[in-house]
Amino acid sequence: MDESISLHQLPSQRRNQFSRRGQHTRRILVFASLLASLSSCRASHFRFATLSYQQLGGNTVVFRVESRWRRSFSSKSVFAGSGADGRAITGDVVDVPGVQVSDQGIAGPVVLRSGDGAEYPLTMTVTAHSVAEDYIFGFSLVEHTYPSPNNGGNDWIASLKGCCREYGGLQEAGFEAQARVNLAFDSESLRARALPLLSLHEATGVQQLLIAASSPSGGLASGWRIGEGTEVGGGVMPAASQVFFDPAGPPGYLSVDTDALPPGIHPVVVQIAFFRSVTPFDFALQVVPAALAALVPFFDGNPLKTSNVTGEPPPVLTGYVGYEIF
Repeated sequence: MDESISLHQLPSQRRNQFSRRGQHTRRILVFASLLASLSSCRASHFRFATLSYQQLGGNTVVFRVESRWRRSFSSKSVFAGSGADGRAITGDVVDVPGVQVSDQGIAGPVVLRSGDGAEYPLTMTVTAHSVAEDYIFGFSLVEHTYPSPNNGGNDWIASLKGCCREYGGLQEAGFEAQARVNLAFDSESLRARALPLLSLHEATGVQQLLIAASSPSGGLASGWRIGEGTEVGGGVMPAASQVFFDPAGPPGYLSVDTDALPPGIHPVVVQIAFFRSVTPFDFALQVVPAALAALVPFFDGNPLKTSNVTGEPPPVLTGYVGYEIF
């Protein structure tokens, strides 16, 4: 399917999701409630983000931010929506909350930074939610025009930075998803195609997870590496000996030593390269205790049937292939 984006092809309601001018009063009120909540409740709510772009023409791009957040974060004014509990559900459009501190030390709402000085608050269209698992997931679109194809020959560094991570072992640990943009080489970047929460069961030795990615036009990744430095933000990441890309292993497969990495949910940041553009994939890695491995669902039968009694055909399964289900 052609996933290219053209502004004139979008209906006016969707074009309005491109974050140029925020609904300032509402965002100020939401941000004020966020600051008030930091001292009175668990401030962590970030679970996942990835950031990609497509060139629209000239030096203009549209960024696509896909992110996942704790749905019950703070008061009901945050992630308010049309759900029975007053919170956002699939189909709602919400402001992305959070706190980020500028280079000058000033606290403000989470924004997308283009890398050339521009900042954009985010509005997210919710495409999935779960009350039981307490999350909302969706996408944000931001159009931006750079002054030049690159930053004097270097890449533009676009980023989504803020506080706070849901996982990582530190109270109020920040996150920072960094993408590289260089329109002199790449008119688009890769989109991560892996799940926001990837699971493995505890076992002896090293297991592998595919970190799939492709561009809207079908291009494939040229390299993968673990994020480092400012690409990670805050939080306690697994050690290099626990989570790594093996140069001798198959491309795109993340090696996880689940004998050394304890059960639980761990933040992991992967940087995925196209040619010069780089896409961040900041996700949650879940290691499930070995005692629960026997509960993994499986499909049986030849031919595959949903019922040995009625012989009904199996349902059509949609989702991601190659991951364990817990």
